[in-house]
Amino acid sequence: MSLVLDDNAPFGALGLSDEGAPSVETVIALHEAMSLEKAVTVFEQLYFAGDTDNYWLLYRMCEIYTALNRLDGAFHCAIRAIQLEPRAPNYHPYRALYQYFRQKGLEREAVAAFLLHIKVMPENPIVALDDVIPLLRKIGHPLAAVRELPDCSTTTVHHLEDASIVGAMRELYYGMSLPLSLRSFLAPVTLPPVDVVEIRDATITIYKNNLVISTADDFIFEDLSICELPRIIHQHVADLADVSRRSVDTATVILDRFPTPNLCHFLLDQITRLQLYARLGTDPSEATVIGPAHTAAFQKEILSHLGVTDYVAADGVMVMHARRLLVSKTCRATFFHPAQGGAHWATGYLRQAFPAYAGATAHKIYISRSDVTWRKISNEGAVIGRLEKAGFTTIVASKMSFLQQVEYFRNATHVVSVHGAGLSNIVFCPEGAKVLEIFHPRYGTWAYALLATQLGLDYRPLMGSDAVSDDLWYNDPDFKDPDRPDSMVADRNIHVDIALLDQWLVDIEHEV
Repeated sequence: MSLVLDDNAPFGALGLSDEGAPSVETVIALHEAMSLEKAVTVFEQLYFAGDTDNYWLLYRMCEIYTALNRLDGAFHCAIRAIQLEPRAPNYHPYRALYQYFRQKGLEREAVAAFLLHIKVMPENPIVALDDVIPLLRKIGHPLAAVRELPDCSTTTVHHLEDASIVGAMRELYYGMSLPLSLRSFLAPVTLPPVDVVEIRDATITIYKNNLVISTADDFIFEDLSICELPRIIHQHVADLADVSRRSVDTATVILDRFPTPNLCHFLLDQITRLQLYARLGTDPSEATVIGPAHTAAFQKEILSHLGVTDYVAADGVMVMHARRLLVSKTCRATFFHPAQGGAHWATGYLRQAFPAYAGATAHKIYISRSDVTWRKISNEGAVIGRLEKAGFTTIVASKMSFLQQVEYFRNATHVVSVHGAGLSNIVFCPEGAKVLEIFHPRYGTWAYALLATQLGLDYRPLMGSDAVSDDLWYNDPDFKDPDRPDSMVADRNIHVDIALLDQWLVDIEHEV
């Protein structure tokens, strides 16, 4: 079977070739191509033919119908999926039930769907607790208690940094228009304050990248615990048999809501917290550090370089007692961690910890994403050809050791890259380095724009176009379509207008 994503293809809206036929594989292919309406069309043909007893198809359709805000369809798929696999975690089916009941005003039924799911999958609730708290309060459920940090003799709050205002990004870009996520940073930005809480005789319950922090007598610090349902997870682990237990003198937490091995979060958000704890007299080489599973080579390399020898990965199950625990409030309270805003205490720590090598060669760098399958440049050959003529070297960051990456960026005069974690390395660039970040027109975050601005780099974004479609929904940040969710564009590939790249090269060449 071949898949054709052209509306003029045989079978019309189905987008199937002549030899194709409606099938589970077709629905999956359409979903992965983000042709959600076509996926629904194929699925409904299967449904009316009676071929709907595939659990994973129903599971996927719950996600598709929910993304299209067609909750009646999601509801029916959810019911059938749960009937077929009642013991499966069923994230999307239960989430579909919750949203359907909320839409219909059936609050008790929505809460029931929420509570049923957390019994089998407490580490990954179907909805944020803040969203469900109003319903829990209405029915008098204890999970609705207000979360706050208690004032008790076992805790000390260390106020390390006041809220601060940092400069705005320059409105100087190449292409059609800035992605919406960058526009708000054309004005000055306020970095949040930084507090570290010290707890004596603390208990840390670790469960599948969730952390519950409590006192020795089981008082739970809900504002510090890194999960949505600390009480549920705490009780769930207490009910398990043969849980590993350990006692340590001093423990520090760098885990947050982003446990995946992503260089941006690990380097800028998590590792910089070691500096906060060092300011309170805790050497990372002498403490137990609790963080994300170090499955990527760069994580092990960074930790080793910083002298961390006692590291506990939070992807397992463990109960730890610490005579002294230090945890930054930024682990849970905010996505906007100061390092991504370019706070000098954080960036300065990284630059000092990974110094430049004497006699290293200056570099013009293009970071290729040829090692991944998403958010790539479709005409990368032309981009590389043009940059090589201007003296650029192409690197694939994942193919280099972390210290090799630091050496390249410490001596980089120019950096070009698609929006991605590899740009975290600009934290090591010398002041004045030229940075061009390439965006899909509908997706991007502010992290590297603001970081570059505070580091004194010459930063500019370039907006490409969607690599597959000319549809305005994929190419115009201001185009709205209520039937298509904006969240479905993060992995789209990008086409770069070489003329825009040329213009940037000309501009930086002639700047004084």
